[in-house]
Amino acid sequence: MRLFAAGLFTSIVLAVSAPAGVALAQAGDTTVTLADGTRIVTTIRGLNDITIQISGGPNFGNNPATVNFTSVAPGAGVIDYRGTISQGGTTTPFTCQVNTVTQAVTGTGACAVAFGQPSTTPPPPVTPPTTPTTPTTPTTPTTPTTPTTPTTPTTPTTPPVIDDGSITVTNPDGSVVTLSVPEQALISFAEADQLFMALIGDRIGVGSLDGFVNGRLRAMGMAALQAQMPMQRTERDGYRGASAGAAAPAAGVWVNATGTYVEDGRPGSGQDGYGGAVALGLDVSTGDVILGGFVAHNQIDLDGTNASYESDGWTGGLYASWSQDPALRLTASVAYGASEVEYGRTVGALRSFGTTDRTQLVGSISAESQFALGENWVVTPGVGVSVSSSETDAYQDNANRPVAGNDVDMTVLSGGASLFYTGGAWLPYVSASVNHETEGAPGVDTDYGLIGAGVAIPVSDMFSLAFTGQVLVGKSNQSQSTFGVTLRRAF
Repeated sequence: MRLFAAGLFTSIVLAVSAPAGVALAQAGDTTVTLADGTRIVTTIRGLNDITIQISGGPNFGNNPATVNFTSVAPGAGVIDYRGTISQGGTTTPFTCQVNTVTQAVTGTGACAVAFGQPSTTPPPPVTPPTTPTTPTTPTTPTTPTTPTTPTTPTTPTTPPVIDDGSITVTNPDGSVVTLSVPEQALISFAEADQLFMALIGDRIGVGSLDGFVNGRLRAMGMAALQAQMPMQRTERDGYRGASAGAAAPAAGVWVNATGTYVEDGRPGSGQDGYGGAVALGLDVSTGDVILGGFVAHNQIDLDGTNASYESDGWTGGLYASWSQDPALRLTASVAYGASEVEYGRTVGALRSFGTTDRTQLVGSISAESQFALGENWVVTPGVGVSVSSSETDAYQDNANRPVAGNDVDMTVLSGGASLFYTGGAWLPYVSASVNHETEGAPGVDTDYGLIGAGVAIPVSDMFSLAFTGQVLVGKSNQSQSTFGVTLRRAF
């Protein structure tokens, strides 16, 4: 049985199209009632979990249908759909591909039925019901002589209205906007950009917190030790005390400046640019414990042929570190950031851009140890876990089109080590870590590495200086390089 008139289902499906793992342009239930009484209810329960229920009208009054989408993924000029159709007690799967320009539908399974395309199977069930009525009225042979009547079903008044695939959406502010098929594809790409950049932004936020806290304590502590080397170093245990601030003055203030080069290499979405952060912190040491806090201003500016991204905001955080030198150091930190972000996306002749707000809450805990390797080397292995939760608000773009927000939760497990050379006045080092994100989006690698190098410089008993550099490796379509400098003044 043919489920929909040509173009009807295509228009409904394209109205809720979005890539896998991306929040949709609508939320909750959307109801559309056609001129013939057919009622179409679209329900969005979550990512890749969309249900369309069709009832009423001449075709579905006694035999309602339910279409479930389990995957909606746009590509370059096409959108792929997977799901099932349930009607009359039978459930049939389909895999379809819709051309967003021509609206041509290809696929397997129940694809032709679902998208209202010509099919060899549906017509026979429809034709027999009409032919039995002909024998019951043999006295009207004039009907075949008027073939103009069969042409009436092929030119209904409803398909031309819906066949363009457009949909009317009511925005939260009450405004109403009609989205054409190309505009729907544009919004789908805009929402994909938003999710992808949220993942990048969250990872940068996690890395910044680790750099502000763990990296700074490690490098500055080693520099403080080197400044007090004659009384702090032992042949057996390596460096003691000052790595946790125990032998250092009670308080200190530090400033950090970090620059980052970011590249988003997704096909059709390439963009690159720079980000930066400036942080000011204060910490106090009491025996084996260090307590501190910081505030940072951060921004990112990326640009490409089809996409652009800007972020500007503030982050504040607290940290605490306890040490039993040299065997163990435990460090915990928490930070909250709020930024204004702007997204831009071009698809064909259409462009969407708009500004919204984004927040991120990050917490981390790590454990490190310290070992002397020979006369002039010290290694600090460590493990850690960071948890991040961010929320990007929905917004309306330059043409009043709705773009959905997203919530991203990320947990990063990491393990690695830093190797310091302590044979001179300065302490150069190299570092490496392996990282795993326990949650991820389709097409985004969850395993990656970080390789770094730097130098910690004990300028005097009161001043310590550190230069750091780090590159991300192992993530497809993503690259990131970071350089930072930190200065600490003790009191």
